[in-house]
Amino acid sequence: AQKSYARVMKFFVIACCFMFLLIGLYLDALKWIITLKSKAWGEGMYIVPILAMGNVFLGIYYNLSIWYKLTGKNLYGAYITIGGAVLTIALNVLLIPRFHYLGAAIATFTCYLTMMVSSYLLGQRFYPIPYARKKLLSYLALVTFIVLVHRFITYLYPPLWFSILTGTVLFAAFTLFVARIEQKDLARIPYVGKWVGRVNGKR
Repeated sequence: AQKSYARVMKFFVIACCFMFLLIGLYLDALKWIITLKSKAWGEGMYIVPILAMGNVFLGIYYNLSIWYKLTGKNLYGAYITIGGAVLTIALNVLLIPRFHYLGAAIATFTCYLTMMVSSYLLGQRFYPIPYARKKLLSYLALVTFIVLVHRFITYLYPPLWFSILTGTVLFAAFTLFVARIEQKDLARIPYVGKWVGRVNGKR
């Protein structure tokens, strides 16, 4: 069962990485659509990638929470949730007056990150699961780096068409990278396996 949970987690994180890239790389296009009626609607768009990664952490936390459900230690889940709520309130009180939208985004990001890490550490103590930790952290770090590079490039040259073009190239590059790294597991999935084989030069 532990190996199955680890495999599910890996594909969940990969799917979240793709969703994060879609949000981060096409943020300019989303902002353009949102601000068609009013420019004011795009005022807080810069915090969206922070919130998106925070919600990736929340999704990982929900996947990690299987350990306390299986071991009958649901009280730990309550402790983590209450701790996250207290942390969120404290950070909102401290950060929002000074940083406004960004303060709220940092509070959310920090809360979900803390809950995720806490659940992982406790879970490995009471119900060890062989998650591919280094690989998953590498994927998360890589997509964060890709989005930051894209933001820097579009800061230097901001036309919308260029943002969409470079975002598409970077998204395709990450897709090919994952297809190569996860070739064996992806090959077992119907239809997806055939595409992965073509990508990697196999018939």
